[in-house]
Amino acid sequence: MYISRSTEYAVRILADLASKSPHPVPQQEVGKGANFTAEYLTGEIENLKRTGYVGETASGLHLIHKPREINIGRLVRDLSPELGRELPLTPDNLHKAPPSQAFHGLFAGAVSAYLSSLDNYTLEDLVPDTGHAG
Repeated sequence: MYISRSTEYAVRILADLASKSPHPVPQQEVGKGANFTAEYLTGEIENLKRTGYVGETASGLHLIHKPREINIGRLVRDLSPELGRELPLTPDNLHKAPPSQAFHGLFAGAVSAYLSSLDNYTLEDLVPDTGHAG
């Protein structure tokens, strides 16, 4: 399984903010060294603000929640809604489905397992212990 580049960059932006939490970070300082274009960075930050992960003050950007409260599985679902949508098939009814639906059903279990494994981690797990993250 993989996540989209957009989701990967959003997680990296959040990890960067978490490493400096609780202090606000000027937008031009976010993701420094990560090779983001200014336009791309702005789009990702707007998406993170829209989904309720990032706030902004005159001093800069900050996490809305503490890093230990941001679950990676939930984050990936929020940023990649195509992964989190419910597929109607289950292992119990998979054998009754037409082949094209059965194909999607096979992957539904894999996606569910993938997201469930991400549910075991928080943003705090991705941040080096700097003493800043809360």
